[in-house]
Amino acid sequence: EHMKILKQILLLLFILIITFTNTQQFDGTYTIGAILSGSEKDSGKYAYHWWEETVNERGGFHVQGLNYEVIVISTGLEDHENATIAVDYMHQQGAQFLFLTCGDDPNCLLPLVAEADKLGILSIAPDTASGVVWECDYDIMSEDLPDECEFVGTRRFHKAWSMRNTAWNFLIPAINSAYVDGAESIYIVYENISYSIEIGQGGLDAAFQLELEVLGEVIVPNHSLIGDDEEFKQIGAEIAHDITVKNPDFLIMVGFEYCQHIVITMHEMNFLPKGVVVAGPCWDLINPEYSKYFILAGHQWHHSAKGYGFREDEDRNFEHFPTTRIGDTSPELFYREYKERFDVEPSNVEAIHYAMGYVVQHAIEIADTFDEDVVSEIIDDTHIGSFIGAISFDPFGRNIGSTLLLLQRNKLGEYSIISPLSFKNMDEVYPIPHWNERFEVIHFMQFKSEKLVTVCTAVAIGIVLFYLILDVALRNFQAIRVSQPIFLAIFLMGSMIFLSSNFFWLLYESDFTCNIRRWTLTLGFTIMFGSLFSRIYRIRSIFKVRVDANVITLLNLLAIVAALVFLDVFILTIWMILSPSTHVKEVPDIDRPVLTYYVCTDTLIDNIFILIILVQKAITIIYGIYMSAQTWTLKFKIFNESKYIAFAIYNCLFFFILSGLMFFVTDRELQMYIRSFVIIMVNIVCTSTVFLPKVYFASKNEINWGNKQSSSNNSTNNRTVSRNMKIHTASMSSSRRDIVRLEIKLRKYESKYGPLDSDSSSNSYGSQSIASITESSSKYSAVSETSCDTSEESTSSGCSSSLGMS
Repeated sequence: EHMKILKQILLLLFILIITFTNTQQFDGTYTIGAILSGSEKDSGKYAYHWWEETVNERGGFHVQGLNYEVIVISTGLEDHENATIAVDYMHQQGAQFLFLTCGDDPNCLLPLVAEADKLGILSIAPDTASGVVWECDYDIMSEDLPDECEFVGTRRFHKAWSMRNTAWNFLIPAINSAYVDGAESIYIVYENISYSIEIGQGGLDAAFQLELEVLGEVIVPNHSLIGDDEEFKQIGAEIAHDITVKNPDFLIMVGFEYCQHIVITMHEMNFLPKGVVVAGPCWDLINPEYSKYFILAGHQWHHSAKGYGFREDEDRNFEHFPTTRIGDTSPELFYREYKERFDVEPSNVEAIHYAMGYVVQHAIEIADTFDEDVVSEIIDDTHIGSFIGAISFDPFGRNIGSTLLLLQRNKLGEYSIISPLSFKNMDEVYPIPHWNERFEVIHFMQFKSEKLVTVCTAVAIGIVLFYLILDVALRNFQAIRVSQPIFLAIFLMGSMIFLSSNFFWLLYESDFTCNIRRWTLTLGFTIMFGSLFSRIYRIRSIFKVRVDANVITLLNLLAIVAALVFLDVFILTIWMILSPSTHVKEVPDIDRPVLTYYVCTDTLIDNIFILIILVQKAITIIYGIYMSAQTWTLKFKIFNESKYIAFAIYNCLFFFILSGLMFFVTDRELQMYIRSFVIIMVNIVCTSTVFLPKVYFASKNEINWGNKQSSSNNSTNNRTVSRNMKIHTASMSSSRRDIVRLEIKLRKYESKYGPLDSDSSSNSYGSQSIASITESSSKYSAVSETSCDTSEESTSSGCSSSLGMS
């Protein structure tokens, strides 16, 4: 018990010592009154009393070697008509300086300043309502105010914000960055209240400075005079329609409820300017999804700033960068401590309230006196840095020193600083993404260009399919039969497979499309040209190498095509095993998700296999050209396809070279157009060049397409052909018999008289026999040649017969 009593006595003594020490460290007091009204009443009270506590912890004001305790007395002002009572109350409490905070109640400020001036009390307005002190138009670049602009007692009043200068400071960098990128016009909407008018006029000044065309200047009624929400909506909608019609590059909105309705209507009309700047309370009313990428202007402080003070080259108002700093804090520290202390996030307004306390302290300590006139002159000449930026007042009490922060919301809805450069943590986004550019949309057949390519490819496949139907329908005609209809069918089906690649090579990509087009391109090409070149191989073998036609059968040719296809399948299978293609997301612009697309992966292994396949196809083409050249002079037109194939290959090479343009084009849609056009033209030109001449020969010799009496004509032609062939067959049979008889006689002669000397002129019988044999051979050759020539022009079986006899 005695120990408990002793502890209590010691604790009491400690408290008394601390209390005595604290009361003894100050040599006097300095009272500051804070008259609070409007929306910033509570925030201003928090900031002022926190500043009071911080200053006193550091010894208070230091004047003439003495320490003075700061006492902040705060009171609310519910009605601006009570301004006289409020100022008198502060005067009775001994207030030597006044903080006037009116927030969104700007009408309270004028009577407060007037009453304070009557009593000779210095005052400063840290918030936006300070703009109403100047009721006339003035040039913010001017060093002098017109007489009609001077307010009584302005030498004893200072305002933390000069609204028009504020507008100049934030609009110049905001618009200028856009102006460099091509902004030419601007539209300004502001409310018919003093500070909003000042910002609007500042916007006009900035537009004039940047030589921007002002497409519209709309002053909307004071929001406090209209209480009907429907009227707000109607006014906002009308303004939005006008903005949409005039289509400005830049839009500036200052005010309250109107802004949100303007933005809503613009969204409904699917219109958005390239840049949007919003100032005033309406910022918080706009749908956060809509206000992404909008610029929030007018901030003198933001907690994400990296330091305090601004660089010299970024502040047009200062000749020298302010080396003096007030307040031992930073934006980050202030933000963190304020939130921990009051459990709310501080805005720029709370930061300004806090900083203005240090402005007063700085002026008093520099003056080293509490004399109002001296302190007022020091404030006039203030040129200091702070955690909210630079602070400087002109001779008429306007803070023109601050270079304001411009905040732009990013795609996540977070705020980033885009100006000034010393605080910048994000590049400004201009033009801002349109409404329909803010969402990722990726699906099959998303674009009209894809549908157009699909339709064109389907038409091309339809043409080739028509050729295939003709091949089947005309398969019994000699012009088609000699080209072997089954190989023409394989050739045309390969072309359709080749063409189908366009369906899997559009703008939309998936794992399936990335892999399937490897097969359609490779196999389609091989089947198409493999079947074509196998036909050339057979003709070359028969007419040039003199191989019996019965040796190279249909199965032999099919085996050649099958071998080429098997080689492709083998290569493609290994490729798929080693490096299966997948689709990955490509994000060209993180702020415009609508531009996001998928691409197929491209690895070193893929490039190696592509090179192998290209070399293989090049060898196939080169060998095909070689065989075509060898059969170029073949006499029989119906067999000789080399000229047509050469023409087809020439055009194919031309289009393949044309496809090289894709390497110089970055636009995906244009690349698709070039690629699809090349694939379509290669197939149409090749199939038409090879197949249509056969249809021509068939129509010329066997089908009279334009004669209404085609049936009777065909019958007549067939009878004529049959009669001619009988004559030719009889003639050739007679010639063969003559040759055989002469050969028998010759052998008998040689057995009786010995070998026959063809140069011997004495043997008349032998000479006569040789002459007879030569004549018969010539006759046979002539008959054979005549038969084949006839078959070229008009017969279906003659050429085949003469070829067989040859």
